[in-house]
Amino acid sequence: MSAKSDSRLAEFLRRVRAGDGDASPVEIVFGQPSMSEVQESIALQFAASVREMGYIEPASGPDGELRSVRVTPEGGEWLDEYDRRDRTLHPRYSS
Repeated sequence: MSAKSDSRLAEFLRRVRAGDGDASPVEIVFGQPSMSEVQESIALQFAASVREMGYIEPASGPDGELRSVRVTPEGGEWLDEYDRRDRTLHPRYSS
């Protein structure tokens, strides 16, 4: 993936992690709970892609729907490694 894609994925995973195991992809991507059908579809497609990578799973378990998600251990490891490797891309490290 590109640096920009990695940065976006990292921010998504940070927000899911901050949701404490019960984060809505629609709220994470767009910042609001009620969206149009198109925005909801976009958010759920993105979440499905991240799920295929093994970085998130439904909060209700691996076979559930993506309405509420949590970071998998693999996703947490990727995010921790990303933050160690690319510190300058993370907002808390930028000057």
